Amino acid sequence: MANSEHEEVIKLASVVSEANDNEIPALLVRLKYILHRSQQTPQELQDIKELILDYDLLPWCAIVLKYDHSKVKNGFATAVSIVEILSQCCYSISLEKHEEVKDLTLPDAVNSILYLAFVILEQYFENWKQFGSIRYGTHAETIASRLGQFQSIMDSLVNLVTSQSYLARTVLESDNLIRLLIEDNAEMEKRQVLVMKLVQRCVRVDSSCVEKLRSTSANHLLDELIFKITSSQSDDLVGLIVKTLLMMIDAYPDLAGKMTMRYKGLKALMTKWLDHGFDYNLKALMEILDAGNLKLAELARRTRAVKVIWAAYQGWKTRARVGKLHKVIPSLQSSFRRKRQENLQAALKERLGFEQRYEAELHRKRQVRLAREKQLQMLEIVPARSVNRHIQKEEEKAAVKIQTIWRGCSQKKRYEKEKLFQKQVNAAIIIQRGIRKFLKRRRNARSSKPNQLLKYPTVPKELREDYQFEIEQKKTISRKKDVPLSEAQAIHDLTQQRLLLYHSNRNERIQFRDPKLDALLTKIHIEEEVLSNLPDLSTATKVDVDNLSSASNAVAVAAEREHYRAMKDFTSQWWKKLAFDTKDSIDPFDAKIAPVYDQEQNDIEEFLRTPGNFNNLFG
Repeated sequence: MANSEHEEVIKLASVVSEANDNEIPALLVRLKYILHRSQQTPQELQDIKELILDYDLLPWCAIVLKYDHSKVKNGFATAVSIVEILSQCCYSISLEKHEEVKDLTLPDAVNSILYLAFVILEQYFENWKQFGSIRYGTHAETIASRLGQFQSIMDSLVNLVTSQSYLARTVLESDNLIRLLIEDNAEMEKRQVLVMKLVQRCVRVDSSCVEKLRSTSANHLLDELIFKITSSQSDDLVGLIVKTLLMMIDAYPDLAGKMTMRYKGLKALMTKWLDHGFDYNLKALMEILDAGNLKLAELARRTRAVKVIWAAYQGWKTRARVGKLHKVIPSLQSSFRRKRQENLQAALKERLGFEQRYEAELHRKRQVRLAREKQLQMLEIVPARSVNRHIQKEEEKAAVKIQTIWRGCSQKKRYEKEKLFQKQVNAAIIIQRGIRKFLKRRRNARSSKPNQLLKYPTVPKELREDYQFEIEQKKTISRKKDVPLSEAQAIHDLTQQRLLLYHSNRNERIQFRDPKLDALLTKIHIEEEVLSNLPDLSTATKVDVDNLSSASNAVAVAAEREHYRAMKDFTSQWWKKLAFDTKDSIDPFDAKIAPVYDQEQNDIEEFLRTPGNFNNLFG
């Protein structure tokens, strides 16, 4: 099968070399049927492509593409088939052995293909302007066929550039490519999307071609792309242009500076394409134009990426916290409801208390008013001669009432002081108990150690034997008669224990003896002896009085204040004696009560000036 196909290719090559120019296109179309046979394996197909290259059939295809196919019947369909053959023969094949095809034939064929695409697109546009409204018939079929042919040419050219990447520069430098992009009506813009896909594929397969472009070709291409951005109405076309410009800048970073200098104010015109589905690429291009340098734009892009990552992290963190809150919310709600109920109950209780106090105040005022009315009625009933006696009784009752209330207040104050004093006393007792326990443990620990005083001095062995001999002699001489040895041994042990106890107690007394305590005990004994020997008042002399006098300033001051109190008690009015029925109510050693009666008098007067206390007395 493979040999027959090889023979067909060889026979076709010989026929093409001898045929007329008008017959060659139809002959070359037969290669399409040879390449598309389904029984061929990949290796056989590769061998056929090599055979076509060897017999110079591809140069004939490039030559045929230069013909004017508009004057030939079905000429555009034949040309499209030849373009597909050329693209398929160059796909996944090496052209290192065919330098002429690589350097001359294919670049020339690319320019011819672009021109053919331009011609077909022009034919399509003319037919569309005349018969675009017709949906059926010969004209509608012609429009559809032209559109299909244009799409086939663009797809074949994309495959050709993909397989032979060095042709990308030829495509971008071609004037026919600019002619395809120049058209600016809405219908042509829909077809220019295919052209932009071709440009994008060229930049993608050979990124170095952007830097190698001639300056005039690069400027023409950039001018047309920027013009399409500013004037086009197609979102798809502008999105492809923006993405292609980004790829060109990535391939050739200096292009960003040139674009910034050449197209000033482009950023403001590009803002109208925001929110059209390609904001990411558009914002990246605007940042590059704003920065004027790819490095600065990359830094800005990374900064934006960091912000996006941080925002995503914060969002995740917030969602996690909210997820945890779903578990905590029931307890928070129950706590809030409980607290709200407690606040409502507290407010209700406060309102009820206020109402009760208000009612109590009204009741008190009412009782005071009734009591005064009752007094006035009683004064009306009492005879004139008994008015003074009635007033005297009322004064006595008032005095008793005042005394009762004042004594209650004074007792309350005294109780608070005594309570604090008793608390301090209890605290001192607890502290003393703890200290005594600590000292007892310390004494017991010391007494458990062997007494150093009872240690016998070391005696040499010779003297020890002499001492032992003398002791035995004295025991023999002084031994009682009829006393058993065991009883004597028991008496000896008892004597030793008592001697040990005596020395230990004597050591403790010597160690813990306090000289201040001894001096205080001595003073107490002397004063006790002086008090026990006091004579009677009838026989007392000045010497006895001097013996009773004290040298302490505190005692002298206390005696002077007690004398002042006694004299004041004899000369004061009756209402000044209400708080001093007992002498035990005054501490002579308290420095805060001087003068005693003036302070108590001020307290009584202040108590009587208070309206509430007066109402309590007469309520």
